[in-house]
Amino acid sequence: MATYEELSRKYHELESEDPIALVCQEDFSKVDELGDNSREAVERDAAKNIALADEIRDSKYPGENIDEKLDMMLAENLLRGGALDDMALIGNTPCYALQPSALYTILQMTPDYIERDPRDKSKIVDGFILRFNQLGKYLENELKCLDRPNKIWVKLELMVAEGFDESAKAVWDFAKSVGYKNMTTLDAAIDKAREITRIYMTALSIIPKRRNMSFGHETAQRFFDHVCIPMTLTEMYVLALNNLVEQNEIMSRLKPEIIKKYDLVGNPSNLEVSDFLKNRFATEKGKIRKKMRDEFEKAKRFAYEKGLVAPLTNESSRIERPPKYLEPSITTAAVFTPGSFCKGIRKSLCYVKDSEGDSEIEKEMNRLAIPWFVSHELIPGHHYQISRSNEHPSLVRAWSDPNCLAEGWTTYVAEDVMEEMGYARNPEFAKEKQFIDAVDKIRLSPRVMYTLAWMTGDRSYLTNSFVEAENPDLHEACIELFMKISGYPENMARYDFEDFT
Repeated sequence: MATYEELSRKYHELESEDPIALVCQEDFSKVDELGDNSREAVERDAAKNIALADEIRDSKYPGENIDEKLDMMLAENLLRGGALDDMALIGNTPCYALQPSALYTILQMTPDYIERDPRDKSKIVDGFILRFNQLGKYLENELKCLDRPNKIWVKLELMVAEGFDESAKAVWDFAKSVGYKNMTTLDAAIDKAREITRIYMTALSIIPKRRNMSFGHETAQRFFDHVCIPMTLTEMYVLALNNLVEQNEIMSRLKPEIIKKYDLVGNPSNLEVSDFLKNRFATEKGKIRKKMRDEFEKAKRFAYEKGLVAPLTNESSRIERPPKYLEPSITTAAVFTPGSFCKGIRKSLCYVKDSEGDSEIEKEMNRLAIPWFVSHELIPGHHYQISRSNEHPSLVRAWSDPNCLAEGWTTYVAEDVMEEMGYARNPEFAKEKQFIDAVDKIRLSPRVMYTLAWMTGDRSYLTNSFVEAENPDLHEACIELFMKISGYPENMARYDFEDFT
Protein backbone atom coordinates (compact mmCIF):
# COMPACT_ATOMS: atom_id res chain seq x y z
CA MET A 1 0.00 0.00 0.00
CA ALA A 2 1.32 3.46 -0.93
CA THR A 3 2.83 5.67 1.76
CA TYR A 4 2.10 9.32 2.57
CA GLU A 5 5.38 10.38 0.94
CA GLU A 6 4.67 8.41 -2.24
CA LEU A 7 1.15 9.75 -2.64
CA SER A 8 2.24 13.32 -1.87
CA ARG A 9 4.90 13.06 -4.55
CA LYS A 10 2.41 11.64 -7.07
CA TYR A 11 0.03 14.48 -6.28
CA HIS A 12 2.75 17.08 -6.73
CA GLU A 13 3.91 15.55 -10.02
CA LEU A 14 0.36 15.49 -11.37
CA GLU A 15 -0.27 19.14 -10.49
CA SER A 16 3.14 20.08 -11.92
CA GLU A 17 2.13 18.93 -15.40
CA ASP A 18 0.41 22.31 -15.89
CA PRO A 19 3.10 24.95 -16.71
CA ILE A 20 0.83 27.91 -15.93
CA ALA A 21 -0.19 26.44 -12.57
CA LEU A 22 3.51 26.07 -11.75
CA VAL A 23 4.15 29.74 -12.52
CA CYS A 24 1.20 30.71 -10.31
CA GLN A 25 3.04 29.00 -7.46
CA GLU A 26 6.34 30.65 -8.47
CA ASP A 27 7.95 27.52 -9.90
CA PHE A 28 9.50 28.62 -13.20
CA SER A 29 10.84 25.25 -14.34
CA LYS A 30 8.39 25.18 -17.29
CA VAL A 31 7.94 28.92 -17.66
CA ASP A 32 8.31 29.05 -21.46
CA GLU A 33 5.43 26.63 -22.08
CA LEU A 34 1.68 27.22 -22.21
CA GLY A 35 0.82 23.55 -21.96
CA ASP A 36 -1.77 21.39 -23.69
CA ASN A 37 -5.34 22.71 -23.33
CA SER A 38 -6.94 20.49 -25.97
CA ARG A 39 -10.19 18.63 -25.28
CA GLU A 40 -8.25 15.37 -25.10
CA ALA A 41 -5.80 16.82 -22.57
CA VAL A 42 -8.56 18.20 -20.35
CA GLU A 43 -10.38 14.87 -20.27
CA ARG A 44 -7.14 12.93 -19.79
CA ASP A 45 -6.17 15.14 -16.84
CA ALA A 46 -9.60 14.69 -15.25
CA ALA A 47 -9.21 10.91 -15.53
CA LYS A 48 -5.76 11.11 -13.90
CA ASN A 49 -7.23 13.15 -11.05
CA ILE A 50 -9.94 10.59 -10.39
CA ALA A 51 -7.48 7.69 -10.56
CA LEU A 52 -5.13 9.23 -8.00
CA ALA A 53 -8.06 10.26 -5.77
CA ASP A 54 -9.26 6.64 -5.80
CA GLU A 55 -5.75 5.40 -4.95
CA ILE A 56 -5.54 7.77 -1.97
CA ARG A 57 -8.98 6.66 -0.75
CA ASP A 58 -8.14 2.98 -1.17
CA SER A 59 -4.86 3.52 0.73
CA LYS A 60 -7.00 4.70 3.67
CA TYR A 61 -5.31 8.11 3.93
CA PRO A 62 -1.83 7.03 5.13
CA GLY A 63 0.22 9.19 7.47
CA GLU A 64 2.11 9.05 10.74
CA ASN A 65 -0.03 11.76 12.36
CA ILE A 66 -3.34 13.57 11.97
CA ASP A 67 -1.64 16.35 9.99
CA GLU A 68 -0.52 13.94 7.27
CA LYS A 69 -3.87 12.12 7.23
CA LEU A 70 -5.64 15.46 6.76
CA ASP A 71 -3.25 16.16 3.90
CA MET A 72 -4.37 12.98 2.17
CA MET A 73 -8.06 13.80 2.68
CA LEU A 74 -7.41 17.28 1.28
CA ALA A 75 -5.60 15.82 -1.72
CA GLU A 76 -8.46 13.45 -2.51
CA ASN A 77 -11.01 16.26 -2.31
CA LEU A 78 -8.94 18.65 -4.42
CA LEU A 79 -8.39 16.00 -7.09
CA ARG A 80 -12.08 15.17 -7.30
CA GLY A 81 -12.93 18.87 -7.26
CA GLY A 82 -10.50 19.55 -10.10
CA ALA A 83 -12.06 16.81 -12.21
CA LEU A 84 -15.56 18.02 -11.38
CA ASP A 85 -14.62 21.59 -12.31
CA ASP A 86 -13.89 20.39 -15.84
CA MET A 87 -16.25 17.48 -16.34
CA ALA A 88 -19.49 18.25 -14.45
CA LEU A 89 -22.37 18.19 -16.91
CA ILE A 90 -24.57 21.17 -17.73
CA GLY A 91 -27.24 20.18 -20.21
CA ASN A 92 -25.18 17.08 -21.11
CA THR A 93 -22.15 19.28 -21.85
CA PRO A 94 -18.91 19.13 -19.78
CA CYS A 95 -18.41 22.46 -18.06
CA TYR A 96 -14.93 22.95 -19.58
CA ALA A 97 -16.80 23.50 -22.85
CA LEU A 98 -18.78 26.40 -21.35
CA GLN A 99 -16.00 28.61 -20.02
CA PRO A 100 -13.59 30.31 -22.43
CA SER A 101 -10.69 31.50 -20.30
CA ALA A 102 -7.51 30.95 -22.33
CA LEU A 103 -6.60 34.62 -22.75
CA TYR A 104 -7.65 35.47 -19.21
CA THR A 105 -5.37 32.71 -17.93
CA ILE A 106 -2.40 33.97 -19.94
CA LEU A 107 -2.78 37.75 -19.64
CA GLN A 108 -3.35 37.73 -15.89
CA MET A 109 0.02 36.01 -15.58
CA THR A 110 1.96 38.88 -17.21
CA PRO A 111 2.89 40.54 -13.87
CA ASP A 112 4.08 37.16 -12.55
CA TYR A 113 6.36 36.66 -15.54
CA ILE A 114 7.76 40.20 -15.31
CA GLU A 115 7.92 40.61 -11.53
CA ARG A 116 8.73 37.12 -10.28
CA ASP A 117 10.66 35.18 -12.93
CA PRO A 118 14.16 34.91 -11.38
CA ARG A 119 15.99 34.43 -14.68
CA ASP A 120 18.15 36.92 -16.55
CA LYS A 121 15.96 39.76 -17.91
CA SER A 122 16.70 38.89 -21.53
CA LYS A 123 15.65 35.29 -20.87
CA ILE A 124 12.35 36.58 -19.51
CA VAL A 125 11.70 38.42 -22.80
CA ASP A 126 12.74 35.32 -24.76
CA GLY A 127 10.08 33.48 -22.78
CA PHE A 128 7.40 35.98 -23.78
CA ILE A 129 8.32 35.50 -27.44
CA LEU A 130 8.05 31.72 -27.09
CA ARG A 131 4.64 32.02 -25.43
CA PHE A 132 3.38 34.54 -28.00
CA ASN A 133 4.35 32.06 -30.70
CA GLN A 134 2.38 29.28 -28.96
CA LEU A 135 -0.74 31.44 -28.62
CA GLY A 136 -2.29 30.41 -31.95
CA LYS A 137 -2.48 26.72 -31.05
CA TYR A 138 -3.58 27.52 -27.50
CA LEU A 139 -6.53 29.68 -28.60
CA GLU A 140 -7.40 27.26 -31.42
CA ASN A 141 -7.65 24.46 -28.85
CA GLU A 142 -9.86 26.65 -26.68
CA LEU A 143 -12.32 27.29 -29.51
CA LYS A 144 -12.42 23.58 -30.39
CA CYS A 145 -13.40 22.77 -26.80
CA LEU A 146 -16.33 25.18 -26.65
CA ASP A 147 -19.95 24.10 -26.98
CA ARG A 148 -22.40 26.99 -26.60
CA PRO A 149 -20.33 28.64 -23.85
CA ASN A 150 -21.95 30.66 -21.10
CA LYS A 151 -22.68 34.27 -22.09
CA ILE A 152 -21.26 35.76 -18.89
CA TRP A 153 -17.94 33.96 -19.24
CA VAL A 154 -17.68 34.87 -22.93
CA LYS A 155 -18.27 38.51 -22.02
CA LEU A 156 -15.44 38.43 -19.45
CA GLU A 157 -13.04 36.77 -21.88
CA LEU A 158 -13.81 39.39 -24.53
CA MET A 159 -13.23 42.20 -22.02
CA VAL A 160 -9.86 40.70 -21.14
CA ALA A 161 -9.00 40.22 -24.81
CA GLU A 162 -9.54 43.93 -25.39
CA GLY A 163 -6.61 44.51 -23.05
CA PHE A 164 -4.17 42.51 -25.17
CA ASP A 165 -2.43 45.63 -26.49
CA GLU A 166 -1.84 46.91 -22.96
CA SER A 167 -0.38 43.56 -21.95
CA ALA A 168 1.85 43.50 -25.02
CA LYS A 169 2.93 47.08 -24.34
CA ALA A 170 3.93 46.11 -20.79
CA VAL A 171 6.10 43.34 -22.22
CA TRP A 172 7.56 45.68 -24.88
CA ASP A 173 8.31 48.41 -22.32
CA PHE A 174 9.95 45.85 -20.04
CA ALA A 175 12.10 44.56 -22.91
CA LYS A 176 13.14 48.09 -23.84
CA SER A 177 13.97 48.98 -20.23
CA VAL A 178 16.34 46.00 -19.86
CA GLY A 179 18.10 46.66 -23.17
CA TYR A 180 16.75 43.61 -25.00
CA LYS A 181 18.74 43.10 -28.21
CA ASN A 182 16.11 41.42 -30.42
CA MET A 183 13.25 43.94 -30.40
CA THR A 184 12.43 43.16 -34.06
CA THR A 185 11.78 39.53 -33.15
CA LEU A 186 9.62 40.63 -30.22
CA ASP A 187 7.66 43.03 -32.46
CA ALA A 188 6.96 40.24 -34.94
CA ALA A 189 5.78 37.88 -32.19
CA ILE A 190 3.48 40.57 -30.73
CA ASP A 191 2.01 41.41 -34.15
CA LYS A 192 1.30 37.75 -34.83
CA ALA A 193 -0.27 37.25 -31.39
CA ARG A 194 -2.38 40.41 -31.84
CA GLU A 195 -3.84 39.09 -35.10
CA ILE A 196 -4.50 35.69 -33.50
CA THR A 197 -6.28 37.43 -30.61
CA ARG A 198 -8.43 39.43 -33.06
CA ILE A 199 -9.49 36.22 -34.83
CA TYR A 200 -10.23 34.59 -31.46
CA MET A 201 -12.38 37.56 -30.36
CA THR A 202 -14.34 37.46 -33.61
CA ALA A 203 -14.99 33.73 -33.22
CA LEU A 204 -16.12 34.19 -29.60
CA SER A 205 -18.44 37.02 -30.59
CA ILE A 206 -20.39 34.94 -33.11
CA ILE A 207 -20.31 31.52 -31.44
CA PRO A 208 -23.74 30.28 -30.18
CA LYS A 209 -24.06 30.83 -26.44
CA ARG A 210 -26.20 29.78 -23.48
CA ARG A 211 -27.34 31.56 -20.32
CA ASN A 212 -27.94 28.71 -17.89
CA MET A 213 -25.33 27.25 -15.53
CA SER A 214 -27.42 24.76 -13.54
CA PHE A 215 -25.64 21.61 -12.34
CA GLY A 216 -28.45 20.44 -10.07
CA HIS A 217 -28.37 20.05 -6.29
CA GLU A 218 -26.15 16.96 -6.04
CA THR A 219 -23.32 18.26 -8.23
CA ALA A 220 -23.47 21.73 -6.65
CA GLN A 221 -23.10 20.13 -3.22
CA ARG A 222 -20.12 18.10 -4.44
CA PHE A 223 -18.43 21.29 -5.65
CA PHE A 224 -18.49 22.72 -2.14
CA ASP A 225 -17.54 19.40 -0.53
CA HIS A 226 -14.47 19.10 -2.74
CA VAL A 227 -13.15 22.53 -1.78
CA CYS A 228 -13.50 21.47 1.86
CA ILE A 229 -16.46 23.64 2.84
CA PRO A 230 -18.31 21.34 5.29
CA MET A 231 -21.77 22.87 4.85
CA THR A 232 -24.89 21.74 3.06
CA LEU A 233 -26.53 24.02 0.51
CA THR A 234 -29.35 24.56 2.99
CA GLU A 235 -26.91 25.60 5.72
CA MET A 236 -25.34 28.15 3.37
CA TYR A 237 -28.79 29.47 2.52
CA VAL A 238 -29.69 29.81 6.22
CA LEU A 239 -26.38 31.59 6.84
CA ALA A 240 -27.33 34.10 4.13
CA LEU A 241 -30.78 34.61 5.66
CA ASN A 242 -29.28 35.19 9.12
CA ASN A 243 -26.87 37.77 7.73
CA LEU A 244 -29.80 39.50 6.04
CA VAL A 245 -31.60 39.81 9.38
CA GLU A 246 -28.47 40.90 11.27
CA GLN A 247 -27.44 43.64 8.85
CA ASN A 248 -31.01 44.94 8.52
CA GLU A 249 -31.19 45.23 12.31
CA ILE A 250 -27.95 47.26 12.40
CA MET A 251 -29.10 49.58 9.63
CA SER A 252 -32.54 50.09 11.20
CA ARG A 253 -30.94 50.99 14.53
CA LEU A 254 -28.24 53.35 13.25
CA LYS A 255 -29.96 55.04 10.33
CA PRO A 256 -32.16 57.43 12.39
CA GLU A 257 -29.14 58.55 14.45
CA ILE A 258 -27.07 59.29 11.35
CA ILE A 259 -29.93 61.14 9.64
CA LYS A 260 -30.31 63.30 12.74
CA LYS A 261 -26.56 63.89 13.18
CA TYR A 262 -26.09 65.12 9.61
CA ASP A 263 -29.50 66.79 9.15
CA LEU A 264 -30.38 64.63 6.16
CA VAL A 265 -33.73 65.56 4.64
CA GLY A 266 -36.52 63.41 3.27
CA ASN A 267 -36.52 59.66 3.70
CA PRO A 268 -33.21 58.48 2.23
CA SER A 269 -32.67 54.78 1.57
CA ASN A 270 -29.94 52.80 3.32
CA LEU A 271 -27.82 52.99 0.17
CA GLU A 272 -28.34 56.76 -0.08
CA VAL A 273 -27.24 57.25 3.54
CA SER A 274 -24.20 55.06 2.94
CA ASP A 275 -23.36 57.01 -0.24
CA PHE A 276 -23.65 60.27 1.69
CA LEU A 277 -21.18 59.00 4.30
CA LYS A 278 -18.76 57.63 1.70
CA ASN A 279 -18.83 60.99 -0.06
CA ARG A 280 -18.31 62.85 3.20
CA PHE A 281 -15.26 60.75 4.05
CA ALA A 282 -14.03 60.31 0.47
CA THR A 283 -10.27 60.22 0.05
CA GLU A 284 -8.75 63.21 -1.71
CA LYS A 285 -8.52 62.68 -5.46
CA GLY A 286 -5.16 61.28 -6.55
CA LYS A 287 -4.14 60.44 -2.97
CA ILE A 288 -5.64 56.96 -2.56
CA ARG A 289 -2.52 54.86 -3.07
CA LYS A 290 -0.34 57.20 -0.98
CA LYS A 291 -2.92 57.07 1.83
CA MET A 292 -2.94 53.28 1.57
CA ARG A 293 0.83 53.03 1.76
CA ASP A 294 0.85 55.23 4.87
CA GLU A 295 -1.93 53.23 6.52
CA PHE A 296 -0.27 49.94 5.62
CA GLU A 297 2.84 50.94 7.58
CA LYS A 298 0.61 51.76 10.56
CA ALA A 299 -1.26 48.45 10.34
CA LYS A 300 1.94 46.43 10.07
CA ARG A 301 3.57 48.27 12.96
CA PHE A 302 0.45 47.85 15.13
CA ALA A 303 0.14 44.09 14.46
CA TYR A 304 3.83 43.51 15.20
CA GLU A 305 4.14 45.76 18.25
CA LYS A 306 0.99 44.32 19.84
CA GLY A 307 2.31 40.79 19.32
CA LEU A 308 -0.70 39.78 17.24
CA VAL A 309 1.55 38.06 14.69
CA ALA A 310 5.27 37.36 14.55
CA PRO A 311 7.10 39.68 12.12
CA LEU A 312 7.91 38.45 8.64
CA THR A 313 11.52 39.01 7.68
CA ASN A 314 11.50 38.14 3.97
CA GLU A 315 8.44 39.86 2.56
CA SER A 316 7.71 42.71 0.19
CA SER A 317 4.40 44.45 -0.49
CA ARG A 318 3.69 47.07 -3.13
CA ILE A 319 0.55 49.09 -3.70
CA GLU A 320 0.32 50.11 -7.36
CA ARG A 321 -2.09 51.02 -10.13
CA PRO A 322 -3.10 47.88 -12.07
CA PRO A 323 -1.91 47.50 -15.65
CA LYS A 324 -4.78 48.27 -18.03
CA TYR A 325 -4.95 44.69 -19.24
CA LEU A 326 -5.87 43.61 -15.69
CA GLU A 327 -8.49 46.30 -15.09
CA PRO A 328 -11.45 44.31 -16.52
CA SER A 329 -10.93 41.67 -13.83
CA ILE A 330 -10.49 44.16 -10.96
CA THR A 331 -13.53 46.00 -9.62
CA THR A 332 -11.71 48.40 -7.31
CA ALA A 333 -8.65 46.64 -5.94
CA ALA A 334 -7.04 43.20 -5.79
CA VAL A 335 -4.01 41.60 -4.16
CA PHE A 336 -1.74 39.00 -5.79
CA THR A 337 -0.03 37.02 -3.03
CA PRO A 338 3.21 34.97 -3.10
CA GLY A 339 3.29 31.52 -4.71
CA SER A 340 3.90 28.43 -2.62
CA PHE A 341 7.26 27.64 -4.22
CA CYS A 342 8.72 31.14 -4.20
CA LYS A 343 12.39 31.41 -3.37
CA GLY A 344 13.66 34.33 -1.33
CA ILE A 345 11.51 37.43 -0.91
CA ARG A 346 7.76 36.76 -0.75
CA LYS A 347 6.15 39.48 -2.82
CA SER A 348 2.56 40.67 -2.86
CA LEU A 349 1.28 43.10 -5.46
CA CYS A 350 -1.74 45.11 -4.35
CA TYR A 351 -3.42 46.78 -7.31
CA VAL A 352 -5.75 49.73 -6.71
CA LYS A 353 -7.48 51.24 -9.73
CA ASP A 354 -6.83 54.82 -10.71
CA SER A 355 -9.27 57.47 -9.55
CA GLU A 356 -9.07 59.71 -12.59
CA GLY A 357 -12.60 60.45 -13.76
CA ASP A 358 -14.02 57.87 -11.37
CA SER A 359 -15.39 59.33 -8.17
CA GLU A 360 -16.59 55.89 -7.04
CA ILE A 361 -13.01 54.92 -6.22
CA GLU A 362 -12.62 57.80 -3.76
CA LYS A 363 -15.94 56.85 -2.18
CA GLU A 364 -15.21 53.14 -1.83
CA MET A 365 -11.66 53.74 -0.65
CA ASN A 366 -12.75 56.40 1.83
CA ARG A 367 -10.86 57.49 4.93
CA LEU A 368 -12.88 55.17 7.17
CA ALA A 369 -12.32 52.15 4.90
CA ILE A 370 -8.64 52.37 3.94
CA PRO A 371 -7.16 51.29 7.32
CA TRP A 372 -9.25 48.13 7.17
CA PHE A 373 -8.55 47.46 3.51
CA VAL A 374 -4.78 47.36 4.02
CA SER A 375 -5.12 45.38 7.23
CA HIS A 376 -7.35 42.84 5.47
CA GLU A 377 -5.35 42.50 2.26
CA LEU A 378 -1.75 42.85 3.46
CA ILE A 379 -0.58 42.61 7.10
CA PRO A 380 -1.89 40.88 9.17
CA GLY A 381 -4.26 39.85 6.35
CA HIS A 382 -3.83 37.91 3.11
CA HIS A 383 -0.21 38.83 2.38
CA TYR A 384 0.87 37.73 5.86
CA GLN A 385 -1.44 34.71 5.83
CA ILE A 386 -0.20 33.31 2.51
CA SER A 387 3.44 34.17 3.16
CA ARG A 388 3.33 32.30 6.46
CA SER A 389 1.33 29.34 5.14
CA ASN A 390 3.91 28.89 2.38
CA GLU A 391 6.37 27.84 5.08
CA HIS A 392 4.44 24.58 5.59
CA PRO A 393 6.41 21.68 4.04
CA SER A 394 3.37 19.82 2.69
CA LEU A 395 3.38 19.36 -1.10
CA VAL A 396 -0.39 18.90 -0.95
CA ARG A 397 -1.14 22.16 0.83
CA ALA A 398 1.23 23.98 -1.48
CA TRP A 399 -1.24 23.34 -4.29
CA SER A 400 -4.45 24.07 -2.40
CA ASP A 401 -6.35 27.16 -3.52
CA PRO A 402 -6.84 29.32 -0.42
CA ASN A 403 -9.62 31.46 -1.89
CA CYS A 404 -12.49 29.39 -0.50
CA LEU A 405 -11.20 29.41 3.08
CA ALA A 406 -8.90 32.44 3.34
CA GLU A 407 -11.48 35.01 4.43
CA GLY A 408 -11.91 33.44 7.87
CA TRP A 409 -8.43 34.57 8.90
CA THR A 410 -8.77 38.05 7.48
CA THR A 411 -12.24 38.68 8.89
CA TYR A 412 -11.37 37.43 12.37
CA VAL A 413 -7.70 38.34 12.86
CA ALA A 414 -7.16 41.26 10.47
CA GLU A 415 -10.47 42.92 11.29
CA ASP A 416 -12.20 41.74 14.50
CA VAL A 417 -9.11 41.14 16.65
CA MET A 418 -7.30 44.20 15.30
CA GLU A 419 -10.34 46.31 16.22
CA GLU A 420 -10.58 44.77 19.70
CA MET A 421 -6.91 45.63 20.26
CA GLY A 422 -7.54 49.27 19.33
CA TYR A 423 -6.38 49.52 15.73
CA ALA A 424 -7.79 52.51 13.80
CA ARG A 425 -10.14 53.29 16.68
CA ASN A 426 -12.20 56.41 16.02
CA PRO A 427 -15.15 56.66 18.47
CA GLU A 428 -16.46 59.86 16.87
CA PHE A 429 -17.28 58.06 13.63
CA ALA A 430 -17.73 54.47 14.85
CA LYS A 431 -21.44 54.39 14.00
CA GLU A 432 -20.80 55.77 10.54
CA LYS A 433 -18.29 53.00 9.85
CA GLN A 434 -20.63 50.36 11.25
CA PHE A 435 -23.51 51.58 9.08
CA ILE A 436 -21.39 51.62 5.91
CA ASP A 437 -20.13 48.12 6.75
CA ALA A 438 -23.70 46.84 7.21
CA VAL A 439 -24.81 48.25 3.85
CA ASP A 440 -21.81 46.56 2.21
CA LYS A 441 -22.16 43.27 4.11
CA ILE A 442 -25.83 42.84 3.27
CA ARG A 443 -24.77 42.27 -0.34
CA LEU A 444 -23.22 38.97 0.75
CA SER A 445 -26.67 37.47 1.34
CA PRO A 446 -28.07 37.85 -2.19
CA ARG A 447 -24.71 36.75 -3.58
CA VAL A 448 -24.94 33.44 -1.70
CA MET A 449 -28.62 33.09 -2.58
CA TYR A 450 -28.30 33.78 -6.29
CA THR A 451 -25.17 31.59 -6.53
CA LEU A 452 -27.08 28.65 -5.04
CA ALA A 453 -30.05 29.32 -7.32
CA TRP A 454 -27.85 29.69 -10.40
CA MET A 455 -25.81 26.55 -9.69
CA THR A 456 -28.82 24.35 -8.88
CA GLY A 457 -31.55 25.88 -11.05
CA ASP A 458 -33.71 26.08 -7.91
CA ARG A 459 -35.20 29.54 -7.44
CA SER A 460 -36.44 28.69 -3.93
CA TYR A 461 -32.97 29.82 -2.77
CA LEU A 462 -34.07 33.37 -3.66
CA THR A 463 -36.88 33.24 -1.07
CA ASN A 464 -36.63 35.48 2.01
CA SER A 465 -38.88 37.51 4.32
CA PHE A 466 -37.76 40.95 3.08
CA VAL A 467 -38.17 41.06 -0.71
CA GLU A 468 -39.52 38.90 -3.52
CA ALA A 469 -37.84 38.21 -6.86
CA GLU A 470 -40.76 38.03 -9.27
CA ASN A 471 -39.14 37.79 -12.70
CA PRO A 472 -39.92 34.33 -14.18
CA ASP A 473 -36.47 34.17 -15.80
CA LEU A 474 -34.00 32.80 -13.23
CA HIS A 475 -31.08 34.87 -14.56
CA GLU A 476 -33.09 38.10 -14.31
CA ALA A 477 -34.63 37.06 -10.97
CA CYS A 478 -31.13 36.78 -9.48
CA ILE A 479 -30.36 40.33 -10.59
CA GLU A 480 -33.74 41.54 -9.30
CA LEU A 481 -33.04 40.00 -5.88
CA PHE A 482 -29.70 41.77 -5.65
CA MET A 483 -31.27 45.10 -6.68
CA LYS A 484 -34.01 44.89 -4.07
CA ILE A 485 -31.76 43.85 -1.18
CA SER A 486 -28.75 46.05 -1.93
CA GLY A 487 -30.61 49.06 -3.32
CA TYR A 488 -28.27 49.11 -6.32
CA PRO A 489 -29.55 50.32 -9.71
CA GLU A 490 -29.99 47.68 -12.40
CA ASN A 491 -26.70 48.31 -14.21
CA MET A 492 -24.68 47.90 -10.99
CA ALA A 493 -26.71 44.87 -9.89
CA ARG A 494 -26.21 43.23 -13.28
CA TYR A 495 -22.47 43.92 -13.13
CA ASP A 496 -22.26 42.43 -9.62
CA PHE A 497 -24.13 39.29 -10.64
CA GLU A 498 -22.10 38.75 -13.79
CA ASP A 499 -18.79 39.57 -12.11
CA PHE A 500 -19.45 37.42 -9.04
CA THR A 501 -20.83 34.37 -10.83
